[in-house]
Amino acid sequence: MIINKANILSVLGALPFAPKKVCVALSGGADSVCLLHILKQVYSGTDVSLSAVHINHCLRGKEADNDEAFCVKLCNELNVPITVHKIDVKNSAQKGESIELAARRIRYEVFDTIDADFIATAHNANDSLETFLINFSRGTGLKGLTGIPIVRDRFIRPLIKCSRDEILAYITDNGLSYVTDSSNLTNEYTRNKFRHNVVEPLKEIAPEIVSVATRNMEQLGLDNDFIEASANELFTAAFNEGRGLKTELLLASHRAVAGRVLIKYAKMLTNRAPDSFHINLILDICRSKNASQQLFDGYTVMVNRGYFHIEKSFDFKLLVNTEVVSAENFKNQLKINKLLLKNSIDYDKIVGKLVIRTRLSGDTLRPLGRGLSKPLRKLQNEVGLEKSLRDFAPVAVDDNGPFWSYELGIDERMSIDENTKNILIFNVYKQQNGGN
Repeated sequence: MIINKANILSVLGALPFAPKKVCVALSGGADSVCLLHILKQVYSGTDVSLSAVHINHCLRGKEADNDEAFCVKLCNELNVPITVHKIDVKNSAQKGESIELAARRIRYEVFDTIDADFIATAHNANDSLETFLINFSRGTGLKGLTGIPIVRDRFIRPLIKCSRDEILAYITDNGLSYVTDSSNLTNEYTRNKFRHNVVEPLKEIAPEIVSVATRNMEQLGLDNDFIEASANELFTAAFNEGRGLKTELLLASHRAVAGRVLIKYAKMLTNRAPDSFHINLILDICRSKNASQQLFDGYTVMVNRGYFHIEKSFDFKLLVNTEVVSAENFKNQLKINKLLLKNSIDYDKIVGKLVIRTRLSGDTLRPLGRGLSKPLRKLQNEVGLEKSLRDFAPVAVDDNGPFWSYELGIDERMSIDENTKNILIFNVYKQQNGGN
């Protein structure tokens, strides 16, 4: 069984740009040793600089130290520069974080420090099949059934189309040594359980399962790309920033496409993806002319005038109190509360009648020190005001327009200066719905 180098070259050819620096994540296991040895040949005589990084998780005592020494020795023999990071994962795990997840987090924190265009990891076709099975068992969607991606950000998997049997054959044919992580022989971790108890029995029933699964995942990947592209087109056509998603376009589309649009929209507003139950619920609501329904995490989905949107369900309202103080008294208060300045104006600069209302279309503000006016909607976005609060945030206006708003501060024209005699302070507080 021989590794098809054309598969490896096809992966490298799929990179978004030609790299100058490639770093191999080297554990010392058969997969990463094979990867380093092959890339050393591929990039020999080119202007690509190849390096390696090894992370000692300090979880296996002397065995882990031996793995580290092996990787350093191998890189010296191949004349490949290597950096070693020794991190006590067990004592670095965050509260409630498993050792497995802590090790993964720490690896990626180390990878973030690597000076390279791409980091090559030794994931192979067997790993991708295991990922498929794990995701399938958790009820993932189509995207999770496409296996491990060839390229993600700056991570590349040149061996992703090679089976573990092909890798071991390459190791033998080239007389290469490698180390064995004893933790991979146990069923302590989820992936190991699938590897030993699912994949191995499957190979006995269907010896070609790895290669067959690889082809199927490639096809699923193509199908996923097509649906994703269609969903992006639909989202662009249906989305209106002020109103939500046009229900007519959603309902005219295939559920697979409309569902992804709803997921994208929901994640944008709630940072959470709805499951199939909630997607069906939303589509049912979209068939109504005017309807609303509780979603999750205190959010409500609504249909109004042909648009579907999501709002945060608040159990409070924002109320505004104002007080007028002299400039002298204000200076004393300012010593205690520096934030007062953001919510205080020159009272005598108010033109006509003071009104406190919510945002209207066309409202603008010229924040202090910015030198230009911007729509309130954009300013609210810039300060990160929760989207569902933006339509309810209080705005103070006079005959010349808005001059203060919640979380945005005051307009430049109302600023306090050396001639100010009286100062108006806005105090905002939350009142629970049903409160006095």
